[in-house]
Amino acid sequence: MHPNAAVLHVPAFSTVILVWRTTSLMDHPMHLHGLKMQILDIAIPNKREDCTLSQCKLNSLYKSHEDIRALASSIPPSKAVLKDTFIIPAGGAVVTRIHTHGPSLWYSHCHL
Repeated sequence: MHPNAAVLHVPAFSTVILVWRTTSLMDHPMHLHGLKMQILDIAIPNKREDCTLSQCKLNSLYKSHEDIRALASSIPPSKAVLKDTFIIPAGGAVVTRIHTHGPSLWYSHCHL
């Protein structure tokens, strides 16, 4: 495993909300093996205000659990867009909802 990899322990047969963020100046296509994700929101920064020539500020949308719960409860599972790959905009964030199946390992990675 890569030394900078993060491991999330998620119970089987549960629902989790993940907020994916980047400070990079380029978009990142992210992929999750073995599961589909519901895309709940995409935060796109104002690059003139939030980015320099070397990087963007960490996007602060959905930092609080209350904001994330409010977003998740406002979008029923049947209305969310379902993907296994999505693009995090440069300096942005993507909020996803994942329903896990039985116990397993699921890998995510950037497609660049």
